[in-house]
Amino acid sequence: MLLALTLGDVTGVGPEVAAKALDSLRSSADPVRIVVFGDRSRWADALARHAPSLAPGAFAPWNPGATTQAPLSFHDDGIALPTDLA
Repeated sequence: MLLALTLGDVTGVGPEVAAKALDSLRSSADPVRIVVFGDRSRWADALARHAPSLAPGAFAPWNPGATTQAPLSFHDDGIALPTDLA
């Protein structure tokens, strides 16, 4: 199964909720491939605070055209937050 997970509102609790949800999913016995979409620096911060067992380096770049995917992938679309929200 492939699950897509977004960080939601990165200026709120979105990254925290996503990190905690992913930490719970990874501890389940079901083989789930997960791709996370969002801002890489906010994701790294959320992992450090709320799911330290998951290192940002464990996430391979997401390649939608690949025939196989890593168990954990990440995609940062590169869209910067407005300066008043960063």
